[in-house]
Amino acid sequence: MVANDAASIEACLSGQAEAFRTLVECYQREALAHALAILRHEEDARDAVQEAFLDAFRALKTFDRARPFYPWFYTLLRARCFKLLAERKRRADALPKTMLLRRRE
Repeated sequence: MVANDAASIEACLSGQAEAFRTLVECYQREALAHALAILRHEEDARDAVQEAFLDAFRALKTFDRARPFYPWFYTLLRARCFKLLAERKRRADALPKTMLLRRRE
């Protein structure tokens, strides 16, 4: 784990929630690129990244500090992306086929 990550995580766990911003700023661009690769839609990707960071913040006390942060976070991000894809499919399946328009990728 990057030393800065460890310090940010320790600060968060000791009650300094604003320290999480360091992790967001460090990994936001990489996370957005990964989410875009999965979702192929920028607004959905931004939503997934934001929700995944919230998930990470809420679950930070379960994080194994002996491991690197980003792979753990990426697992949360992928779950958020796949959840969005499933919601997209459910909505599309609920529409009559004549109403569906092809989404430009």
